[in-house]
Amino acid sequence: MGVFFDCASLQRILLPENLTILSKHVLHGCESLTEIQIPSRIKEIQDCAFADCKRLTQITIPKSVKTLGDDVFYSCTNIKRLEIPSSVTFIGEDAFTGLSSELRIFIEKGSYADKYLTNNFLRIRNINYIR
Repeated sequence: MGVFFDCASLQRILLPENLTILSKHVLHGCESLTEIQIPSRIKEIQDCAFADCKRLTQITIPKSVKTLGDDVFYSCTNIKRLEIPSSVTFIGEDAFTGLSSELRIFIEKGSYADKYLTNNFLRIRNINYIR
């Protein structure tokens, strides 16, 4: 499992800027985590990296990220704002399962994320297109 798997008391984390991958389950089950700034060199966020981080309210994916793994945001029930850049060219299965109905996703029209959301018939009501 990930380094901080089920670390329920972890509220904040400062990740090193030289990281390029957030590994599987790295923060899975960190129920008290309220904020995270993803380093700008991250290229891949692997399966379940943020699963069950129930207190996270917003995530901005850096423009360096190309891959979002399976169940990456599974059951992150309080995320209200999620920004996905056009650099993302792969999104795994069930990446957005169990998110809040109040979620606002910010994506570029025609991007992979736009196609993913459309092709998977996700019922996300608040999709906002950015330039």
